[in-house]
Amino acid sequence: MSGLTQNPRDCSKSEPLKVMISGAPASGKGTQCELILQKFGLVHISIGDLLRAEISSGTEIGNIAKEFMNAGCLVPDEIVTAVLD
Repeated sequence: MSGLTQNPRDCSKSEPLKVMISGAPASGKGTQCELILQKFGLVHISIGDLLRAEISSGTEIGNIAKEFMNAGCLVPDEIVTAVLD
């Protein structure tokens, strides 16, 4: 990995902590996130909330995500990434 520009030991000095909580729908992710927020003061970004907002707004990404969600499928990473951009 000759393209590394940063020493891995220094990562906590330059970037904020990022925690990802994943699980099935209604498995308690939101509850756990609330507890983490209270204890550590982190920011909570819910991709589910963002996807629902895109759907409510009628955006192209929202319409694509809605098709997957209505079919009971996971929304592909490409769509999730597009929502975060």
